Amino acid sequence: MDVKVLVFGQIRDYTGWDEKTFSNIPDTENLKNLLETEYPGLKKLQYQMALNHSLIAMSTTLHNLDEIALLPPFSGG
Repeated sequence: MDVKVLVFGQIRDYTGWDEKTFSNIPDTENLKNLLETEYPGLKKLQYQMALNHSLIAMSTTLHNLDEIALLPPFSGG
């Protein structure tokens, strides 16, 4: 099972990539833990996750070809 992860803004600065595929990740909580282990700077950031273009607030089961976006805080006027 593969999931695609997209990162934006300052999150991209910490990871050094825009898009990456991860395999065998059962849910978003495990994905978050993996990313924050590989990229410890992410622990300092506030960000939201979107699963297939919808914001999520809790751990969610992942399926093959799901797309996760890590979104930094937005500001605007």
